[in-house]
Amino acid sequence: MDQEKKKYSPMMKFSLLAVSLVLASSLSVSAEVPQWQRAFPGHSYSSIELIATMPALAVIIFLLASSWIAKKLVPSER
Repeated sequence: MDQEKKKYSPMMKFSLLAVSLVLASSLSVSAEVPQWQRAFPGHSYSSIELIATMPALAVIIFLLASSWIAKKLVPSER
């Protein structure tokens, strides 16, 4: 049985790589939160932990907006 390989566009490959890098970076940042807590004793733990959450929130926002952005980038057929 011959299976055809699906060809993905360079933009699709780049976008998947970008999303995975952003999510992976948030995991590496969250490992440093306890050290940041010691480095910034005047700040609350939740405000320091928010720094680790920001990349994931950005991914969620752009995933929700991606359909609208794609429609604006691709010229409409008339």
